[in-house]
Amino acid sequence: MGVTATSADISNAKYIMFIGRSYGDGIRPSSVQALASAKDNGAKIVIVDPRLNNTGNLATEWLAIRPGTDLALVLAMSHVLIKENLHDRQFIKNYTIGFEEYAKELKKYTPEWAEKITGLPADAITRIAIDMGKAKPKALIEQSWRGAFGCNYENSTETGRAVAMFNALLGNYQQKGGSIFGGKPSLGKLDKAKHPSPKEPELSKAGSKEFPIAYPTNGVATIVAKEALEGKMKAAIYYHSNAALGYGNPKVMKEALSKMDLVVAIDVQMSETAQLAHYVLPEVSYIERDEVIEGLSGKVPGIALRQQMVDKVHPETKPIHEIYTELAKACGVGQYFNFTLDELNETMLAPTGITYKQLREKGTIMFPNEEITLGEMPKLKTPSGKIEFYSETYKEAGFKPIVEWIEPKVSPADDSFRLITGKQAIHSHTQTANIPILMQITKDYDLERIWINPVRAKALGIKDGDMVELKSSEATSKIRVKVTERIHPEAIFVPSHYGITSKDLKTGYGIGFGYMEHVPFDFEKWSGSGNIHEVIVKVRKVNG
Repeated sequence: MGVTATSADISNAKYIMFIGRSYGDGIRPSSVQALASAKDNGAKIVIVDPRLNNTGNLATEWLAIRPGTDLALVLAMSHVLIKENLHDRQFIKNYTIGFEEYAKELKKYTPEWAEKITGLPADAITRIAIDMGKAKPKALIEQSWRGAFGCNYENSTETGRAVAMFNALLGNYQQKGGSIFGGKPSLGKLDKAKHPSPKEPELSKAGSKEFPIAYPTNGVATIVAKEALEGKMKAAIYYHSNAALGYGNPKVMKEALSKMDLVVAIDVQMSETAQLAHYVLPEVSYIERDEVIEGLSGKVPGIALRQQMVDKVHPETKPIHEIYTELAKACGVGQYFNFTLDELNETMLAPTGITYKQLREKGTIMFPNEEITLGEMPKLKTPSGKIEFYSETYKEAGFKPIVEWIEPKVSPADDSFRLITGKQAIHSHTQTANIPILMQITKDYDLERIWINPVRAKALGIKDGDMVELKSSEATSKIRVKVTERIHPEAIFVPSHYGITSKDLKTGYGIGFGYMEHVPFDFEKWSGSGNIHEVIVKVRKVNG
């Protein structure tokens, strides 16, 4: 569709499906509030997830899908929409191309076919698809975080693509209660005559050849380690990014970082990446600094300003804009940083008619006069300017132009499990693992435990609270278990916030184990995202 992600008019929707996404385990209260409003208004809310996540408190139905098979579900639901003539013919005619080719491909993806793959009853797949078709355009599959559907499996990119196509079949784009291409505020830019920009790099961006359909502006973060191992990447600066623990298998990441001539970590704590860096530049925390104005996109665009709330605590720390400016001067390119943070913010505000003082007083200001007009589709950044059921861009990159079923890369046998991970509401990745008050909640409720289904636990002689050994092709870990019906029998769930190995992070050190220790260093071929759920493990009870 030519965008990195859409948003959704959740509060006005009548039927919402989440695939592997949990507002209840996220960090945005506004998302939960919108979902609660939808529920209060009678919306049906369906969770598709091997784990019954914390959004379950607001859900109407939980589909405990077999991990890695979301794509099959969406294809089958798309099949039902067309078979039952519940697709939006007028929307498809006006705003899409390639529908006939896609409809032909979908004929073989019946609910009965999907039942064998997903483990979900065919009649449930049919019922939900029909109900969503009848509720259109106020029905949607939520777009997931940045449209990624977790970036977990070999087929995750195609899952995201199939979801975009399903929403197009519903004709819900730019509709009340549907999917939204959000508007953006018009912000000013620095005068290039006074503040010149550097030339574009002569070399192509790392990963652009290997993963040609990845968004150029975002890049492919995982490519850094791969090219370092190959001797191509010589230096890297990591800003508030614990790549050594979270971008790939930690053993591989450690080797990759050790091969580079220069690794710089800019952080507020001595993370695993900071431990491996040649230089650590200590930054202030977010409440000790002002920041660049943030443009808020959505149905109603706006702007926000995060501001300094307390005096700087540690005298040797600096805010990030000062770090980058001083680095630029030291590298002989200081002429491109000849402005202050305040000057930049004043310039960005100029077209809005809002003063810097007003924004500082209010913090966030929305622009209701710039609210997008529902019912009007914008011209998209695809070659055709429309939603493309058939993509020439994919074809030129060597991929199938139409979404089709793709198997997960690995699948568990009867004596093994697929290892999956996800968030808990109290933590933000591993960044908060060293905060005592949050880690105390983890300890009080044993939140670091892995989840196992009671049927599988009984067969293995495992009871709630037992110590078990979890073994993959990459690592072996010992951990206590939570026996719960909230997890699919073929899956083991591991929360993603633990396994800190940096001894400088005394609060988080030694709690649980790191999920990524078990993940092979592997990427899916479309976007270069890590196949972090393509992991098979065995579990056995041990003493402890």
